[in-house]
Amino acid sequence: MATARDAKKRRALAALILVDLFEEEGQKNVAHKRNRVFWTRDWIKRRRTRGVYHQLVKELELEDEVAYTEYFRVNGQKFRFLVDSVGYAIKKKDTLMRESIRPDERIAVTLRCLATGETFKSLEYSFRISRTCISSIVVETCRAIFGILGPRYLNTPSSQEEWESVAQSFESRWNFPNGIEPWMGRES
Repeated sequence: MATARDAKKRRALAALILVDLFEEEGQKNVAHKRNRVFWTRDWIKRRRTRGVYHQLVKELELEDEVAYTEYFRVNGQKFRFLVDSVGYAIKKKDTLMRESIRPDERIAVTLRCLATGETFKSLEYSFRISRTCISSIVVETCRAIFGILGPRYLNTPSSQEEWESVAQSFESRWNFPNGIEPWMGRES
């Protein structure tokens, strides 16, 4: 009977060793898979209730068109035109992790940045959007505006005569001769 008992003990011991090995292997795999932590600062999470866009800008839009125009350097009608024209190109989808930043707020951040030259850090605190997000918003929105509205509203000279006409009007207005010749590939 001693050998049967020893065999049971050996099997039990082997089973414990295997369980221990599997647990160690599982812990190693978990350690290698580092859980990513998605977090947003609490004060940024309150963007929809306390951010500049959702408070001050909405008030200016409803109560003071002059101040609204001073804030963005465009009036409400032109702002709405930008949202209607470009909004579809800069719209993002909501995810399980967070709500997306709507096109009108993206355009507001971009216009404020372009109108004032404020730093992304300053815009982060007022709009309650992270700096990294603001930097991508400004680039994406500017590209969308240029790509969609550029061909319609920006006329680039296509011939030598048109470029010379632009140079002449530039010189007469600013008293700066040959202002565009370096761009044309020749220098005087």
